[in-house]
Amino acid sequence: MTEQQLDKIMEQIAKKFGVTAEEVKREITEALDPQNLIDTPETRAFRASIPHKGEQPTMEETFAHLVVTVAKRS
Repeated sequence: MTEQQLDKIMEQIAKKFGVTAEEVKREITEALDPQNLIDTPETRAFRASIPHKGEQPTMEETFAHLVVTVAKRS
């Protein structure tokens, strides 16, 4: 997924909910913060399954992983 594709999706979500794309990105990033997640074996396994470069997956990495995962299941 390219950055432009992700931006387009964020804009569509923002429009649907009457907020800015930056607000959507901020909310997703906050929701993905390990401190905000319920620590279960399932959440740990999911986070471990996300390809990422840093210590924790970024919002962009997580979103790209979700898109690929959903596409495979459809």
